Amino acid sequence: MTVERRSRVTLLLPAPTTPEDFRAVDSILTDLIAVEGGGGATATLQNPPVVEGWWYDAVPREVVRDANMLVFADVRAAVDSPALIAFLEALKLRAQRQMRQEIIWVTLHEIHRVATHDRER
Repeated sequence: MTVERRSRVTLLLPAPTTPEDFRAVDSILTDLIAVEGGGGATATLQNPPVVEGWWYDAVPREVVRDANMLVFADVRAAVDSPALIAFLEALKLRAQRQMRQEIIWVTLHEIHRVATHDRER
């Protein structure tokens, strides 16, 4: 079996609702697929959103629900690559600012992709 080691980057973004939000999502995705060793990303629908987040907000002491979109991209850089980590830290901060969020979840983990029979039909 042929296996490729890659890193999977996952972002959980608020579903865009304004033209400004849609532009921010487009910019974030464009930069994500341009990262060295990248080339593509997969995302849930922006509108209508298909991912709903549920979380407990301790200040008003209530469960809050919000519409989200899930984005993931597989890159060739190792999970401990300083360049990848620096890129993701900057992307996270920019996403939080552009999407007006206190926290944007960005996760990173190693994956092993089965590449046997790629490009065979």
